[in-house]
Amino acid sequence: MNWKCVVPLLATAILMSCASHPPLDAFAGSTPAFDPVKFFTGHTHSWGVEEDRSGAPEWIVVTDCLGNAEGPDGLHMVQHLTMPNGS
Repeated sequence: MNWKCVVPLLATAILMSCASHPPLDAFAGSTPAFDPVKFFTGHTHSWGVEEDRSGAPEWIVVTDCLGNAEGPDGLHMVQHLTMPNGS
């Protein structure tokens, strides 16, 4: 497995776990239903702010993604991250 893909996904999962949010069952039965394959298929461009442990912003992270549907429930996604140091 390519570590360039694993590290950003792991970092995203860790950062998302710190956010406060309502329980998922609060949205049960709401419409329209979220379809991640449909949502992430095609080109996606986004940005976010990485913060230090105290919540102070450190830098902006830019993502450029391309998702391709694979079968009825699969998704192949290629994501490129750009950091301020050019990596």
